[in-house]
Amino acid sequence: MVEISSPSEISKVPGNAGEPPPAVYTSLLKMLSLD
Repeated sequence: MVEISSPSEISKVPGNAGEPPPAVYTSLLKMLSLD
């Protein structure tokens, strides 16, 4: 699993202005729990 911990890593994600929306983590958790 990829951990996004630093602002530089977060800024690499398209559509994010430095702070990823909660939906990102929610969808990740759902995929992990289903897998």
